Amino acid sequence: MKQFISLLLFIVIPVSVHAKDLKPNISGKFDVGGFSLYLECYGTQQPTVVLESGFGGYGSNGLWSKVITEVSPDAQICVYDRAGLGRSDAGPVPFSSKDVAERLHRLLATAEINEPFILASHSYGSYHLKMFNALYGESVLAAIFVDPTPFGLMKFSAENWPAPSSSDTQEVIEFRSNDRKAYFDPSDNPETMDFEKSYEEVASANDFGAKPLIVIKATREIEPWGDWARNLPPEVEERNRAFLTESDELLLALSENSEVITAETTEHNVHWHEPKIVIENLRALINKVSR
Repeated sequence: MKQFISLLLFIVIPVSVHAKDLKPNISGKFDVGGFSLYLECYGTQQPTVVLESGFGGYGSNGLWSKVITEVSPDAQICVYDRAGLGRSDAGPVPFSSKDVAERLHRLLATAEINEPFILASHSYGSYHLKMFNALYGESVLAAIFVDPTPFGLMKFSAENWPAPSSSDTQEVIEFRSNDRKAYFDPSDNPETMDFEKSYEEVASANDFGAKPLIVIKATREIEPWGDWARNLPPEVEERNRAFLTESDELLLALSENSEVITAETTEHNVHWHEPKIVIENLRALINKVSR
């Protein structure tokens, strides 16, 4: 599964990048129940934008800094590190998207960050924010997903392979094993995330109803499964492509007021490589909910 995710460009490569002269007016670690998470907030205007990083990424690495710099004059904008990442303490593991949402809610309450919120996520962070909306929907005004991981990707990948046979290549054997292990074994990923439990939670969670939802996707100019996919059994490749098409339809169905926008960049970190499209759409949401 590790190879599968990276080939799809849905895993975050942690880097440390910071915009000059960008200083938070709130920063520090706040207790969320026996351990503390690191939080930074910029600006003071309402509403508050809450940023959620993708799998393996964390707020203090600076990938959101270009967006924060431009949006903070218009709204308070907060970013944080999930447990065990960046400057945050480690928390109980394994954990699920529901755990992430509950921890984030406690973090915002402890830090006295005012509701209501516009939620913005990158990559797998969309799972956590969909869960946050389901649990605390009265505090959510709108959401924006930046190049979100297709919903159900890990489950689909783990279950898509045909039964083992004597004709399997070594490559197919390894990918089948990796995909299943990553989904069913939380110890096999850097965050010790329980993907199976998270999928079940998010699948049963309420959608966004009539709240505005903007999905910004990167342009894909390569075959989504890479050159190695040419060696896949034909039925597997066919199901792969059908899954990606269906995942786009599921994104639109998350809200009665949804929109999918395609960025020019082919990079997964759209908010860093093409921040303008994220900034413009965040400002549009801020203006829309502030009327």
